[in-house]
Parts: sequence; structure tokens; C-alpha cells
Amino acid sequence: MNTLNLIKKSLATGCAVYLAALSPTLHAGVVVGSVGTLNLSGVELSASSPTASFFGSDSIYEVIPIGVSASGTFAYSDISYSLACGIDQRIVIYQDAFDPTDTALNQIEDFDDDGEVALTAGVDYFIVSKPLNDTSEGSAVFVLSSADGGIVTGLPAVSSGDCFDAGNGLNNDAYIVNFDGTEAVADFAGDDYQYFVVGSFESDGVTPPPAWSDYGYRLRYPGYSLDTRAFYFAGEFTPGDEPAGASDDDNDSPLPEGSYTLVISTYDEGGSVSGRGLRGPVIQALRAPATPVPALPFGGVVVLVLSVLWVARRRFNLG
Repeated sequence: MNTLNLIKKSLATGCAVYLAALSPTLHAGVVVGSVGTLNLSGVELSASSPTASFFGSDSIYEVIPIGVSASGTFAYSDISYSLACGIDQRIVIYQDAFDPTDTALNQIEDFDDDGEVALTAGVDYFIVSKPLNDTSEGSAVFVLSSADGGIVTGLPAVSSGDCFDAGNGLNNDAYIVNFDGTEAVADFAGDDYQYFVVGSFESDGVTPPPAWSDYGYRLRYPGYSLDTRAFYFAGEFTPGDEPAGASDDDNDSPLPEGSYTLVISTYDEGGSVSGRGLRGPVIQALRAPATPVPALPFGGVVVLVLSVLWVARRRFNLG
């Protein structure tokens, strides 16, 4: 091997090693996947539903007897309202018995959009679903679940209809976001948040952007309920940039036509938030962020050249 070829080989090897050492490693904190189908429950409220007086006014309603397999805290979320796929409902929870002639008796809790309630195993409960405005007819779909493993028995399952369309992401993939408190922190619109750069996408000016809905938090998805935000940056993302758009819980407003980068952050400020969240819907065409190739600094060039010369000197006994 002549001197020129040796120098070329040494230079190529040195560059490869040097660049590999400098290349940043991206966090694997966001993946596209499924955590299983969310168990939806619900009833149909119609003119044929019974009527009773709740909170001072007459309303149609349906009643659901339930129990729980283990004592604990159970989270409720009004799916038909939050996904605009049914009526806006209000539920009232009763312990031991429900009396339609005295709807204040045995009442332990009532919710509009969401909330939490402590339920005890071995106790009979009754969920009454009613329209928020007392008269609306249609699907009243909700989820009542526990992150501690408790199972609610007696709930009528919902597996089809507007609230179960793939576009809502309830039976489809989602961005699974896992924060452990070690992520980078940047200023987004005046506050510091942990974040992941998910990838880039094209907006046609009509379609809602990816990850516009915080499934995990809004739907109280067990084990994936961390509150998160989605930020959209025109072109490439640089920490400190002003976002072109954002979504906290639910913002499906289309972005102007163009190229954007999706960044998912924590909702809470600071740098020590940990937990898992879900955002959707997923846009499969999302492109992963490119790993930048760092520029070789001047000091690195000097070291590399000296190393090559040293190898050549040793190999050919150059003076």
C-alpha cells in the first residue's frame, strides 16, 4: 500500500469515528403504537326514556346499575362531549339505591365533563345518565376506569358508532409519550417545558394537524393520562422558536399550508415531570427528525491531520 492510499484510508476511518462520537442520540420517548382499545360505555337517550326531576328541572334519563371489583378511585370522562360524537351529558352516581321520585336521596357524586370518585368493592352503585340541557336525545358515551386495576362491572359496552370511528383514535394508533424527567427543556411561548421532537409533516391547510387531541388526559386513559401539549413549528424546530400553532387538550384547527415540525411537551412547567401520555390522531406520513451531522470544528481538523501524519511517519519511517 503506498503512502497516498494509507493516508486516504486513515483519514476516512478517522472522520467516521470522529463524526460517530459527535452525533447526538435522539430520545426514544415517543413511539407510534396501540395500548389496546379503550373500553367505552354508554346509553341512548330518547323520547322514550323515563323522566325525573334532577337539580330542580325535569329531564330524560337512563339508569345503569354497577359495581367495582376493587376499592379505589375511578375516573370519569364524557366521551360523547369531548369528541363531539354524541350529546353533552351529565351523570349522577348513587349508592345503594336510586329513587326516581327523590333524586337527591343516596346521591354521592355528579359530573359534567370529567371527574373522579371513590368507589368501594361490594357496594351497589347506580349511574344515571341525563342530557346536560335535560332534553337532548342521542348517544351518551363515557368511560369510567381506574388506573389501579379496579374493574367496573355492569357497564353497557359501546363498540360502534360515531364515538368509535378510527378518526377519533380510540381503536387506532396513537403517539405514546414517555417522559422520565431527563428530557431537554425549552421555552415554548414564555414557559419552560420538557419536550420531544417527533418529526415533520406537510399541512394542506384543511386537515387537522397530527396529535391535536390529548387522548390520555382527556379520556383519563389508565396508565397513560399524563397531561401533554402539541406544538407546531414552521419548518425546522430550534429551541426558543415561537410556535406557529399549539394544542393542549383539543384543538383541531388546521395549520396554513406548508411544512411543520411536531414537538410534544409536558403540560406542567419545569424539568422533573414524569409519566406516560397519549396524543392523536396519528399521521403515518410523519417524518422522523433528521439527525444532524455536526460540523468538524477547527481543533478536530488539526487533531485528525496530526494523527494521520503520525501514522504515516510510523509506517514509512518518515523523518
